[in-house]
Amino acid sequence: MENTWSDLAGHAPAGPLRDAIEWVAAAVDAPGPLSPALVDDRMRLNVFRGRQALARLEELRRLRKPFRNVEVEAASPNAADVRFLTADDLHVRVHWEVWEREPRHLRVLRLDWIGPEAIPLTDWEQVPDLLAHYRVPALSVAWTDGAGEPTARAWGADPDTRFAACSIAKPLTAVAVLALVHRGVLDLDEDVNDRLTSWRVPAAGSWQPRVTLRGLLSHSAGLPIYYGMGHEADERNYSVRELLEGRDPTYRPVRVELLPGLLAVYSNAGYAIIQQLVEDVTGAPLATVIEQLVLEPLGMTNSLMATAPPPSLGGRMAVGHDQFGEPLPWIVVPSVGYGGLFTTAADLCRFAAGLQRAAAGLPEAILPRELVHEMLTPVVNPCVGLGVMLSTSGRRRFSHRGGLPGWAAALTATVEPGPAVAVLVNRDGDSELFWSAMTLGAIEAAGEDLFVTQKTLTQATTRAIGVTPRPQPAPGAVLPDGAEGTYRLRPGYELTVAGMAVTIPGQEPIPLLGGEDGRFTLEGLATTLEFTRAGGAVLRQGPEEWRLMSDQRPGRCGSDGTSGVR
Repeated sequence: MENTWSDLAGHAPAGPLRDAIEWVAAAVDAPGPLSPALVDDRMRLNVFRGRQALARLEELRRLRKPFRNVEVEAASPNAADVRFLTADDLHVRVHWEVWEREPRHLRVLRLDWIGPEAIPLTDWEQVPDLLAHYRVPALSVAWTDGAGEPTARAWGADPDTRFAACSIAKPLTAVAVLALVHRGVLDLDEDVNDRLTSWRVPAAGSWQPRVTLRGLLSHSAGLPIYYGMGHEADERNYSVRELLEGRDPTYRPVRVELLPGLLAVYSNAGYAIIQQLVEDVTGAPLATVIEQLVLEPLGMTNSLMATAPPPSLGGRMAVGHDQFGEPLPWIVVPSVGYGGLFTTAADLCRFAAGLQRAAAGLPEAILPRELVHEMLTPVVNPCVGLGVMLSTSGRRRFSHRGGLPGWAAALTATVEPGPAVAVLVNRDGDSELFWSAMTLGAIEAAGEDLFVTQKTLTQATTRAIGVTPRPQPAPGAVLPDGAEGTYRLRPGYELTVAGMAVTIPGQEPIPLLGGEDGRFTLEGLATTLEFTRAGGAVLRQGPEEWRLMSDQRPGRCGSDGTSGVR
């Protein structure tokens, strides 16, 4: 079947996703230049608005119609991937997110990939040709087998050219935090509100969440999906504190909205809070703390933390490009803690080697062995540690990815001293060349692919899209007979119902509201609890459902209604 943009909407299920696709189709198919009036606070593309959103629409306009081989994969009622081929055989993947009931964050479109048919990279000699094939301006890769300095190669740039590594800033932030824990400055399990001075995690109604560094570092503190991207350099930009307070009209104020400790949901907001905490406690910018505690000790002389690349880098800094190879303006990242790393592939390998030495308990390591053990131990999700993603099979490995418009980065290494590989590109979206280079570099270093999957984190995060607290019902109903008791969601995480409140590990009792329809809302959260006649309960958070029984292990129902055990 051949399609135009308007036809694509017919492939999506009726509802908010189809509405969003129809909106984009009308904008892209309209004749004449795009007007800034098309984009307002209700419509966001690529997590952006204003000029950046219009630029994404212009990219979509450049795709040649008719489209064919259209596939729509709905991951949840609020998220879907649309794939198709253009008239000139470009493969397109577009990710759609629809955020309902949130006036500042209704629709997001992410242009994941536009590119030709995949050609596997099996030899580095292919790289120059594949750069042109995939429209990738520059590729930088480094690997090490653990002996000596990393091997670094680059095409379209020098090995010492800096690239934006984006979210790979998170592992560096985690190491700096753990270094402060080692010095007694911070504690992984204390309430961050006990140390924050310039901003505090707000209450959710009458309930005050208890948020810890362990929860923030592992994305399990109950914070919502939060991009926290900035704006172009000549636009109004906001500080970390202003983002937390909701001063940027693009984002709502940061607060706990999901049941803490239930799931790991990837959120930049947690690392914004970490940055504010470190700066409140130390009195120094987080960038300076990371430089002193991480970059300098590990010899990462070609790395720096900043919200934007300093002009002094000049030609030593690469330029990000869109998927058609056109240069993109830099987006100011408000928090260095979650996205402000500029580095080289070799320096990323040096960072990995530093963690490997610490994990082995070698002398003069950057952290004590026991703290690296904390970092590399899953917290809630089996593939999420403190600031890193973890392997769940095969050799023990840690990794992290990073991405911004115009950039993609990845780092993977074994836990024991030895192999590590890093790849950086200055092209928007994940090109096949990017991942092929990651695989080939790992084979050079270890003789095998070291990729670390994070599907369980991705799935939990995708299902949380659009999950925001609804208008809170008034107290009034009473619990049904037999509702009080303890329900186990997983080993070590129990939910106790007593009176008109729920208690979970590490938190004060959370009041139960409503209940007239048999469904109770946990105050301030996007979480409900419904008690069944069989003496069980159903916990719901967005499309996720957990069927709970106090006398047996609970099952979990996904959005398709199938039962299983998390």
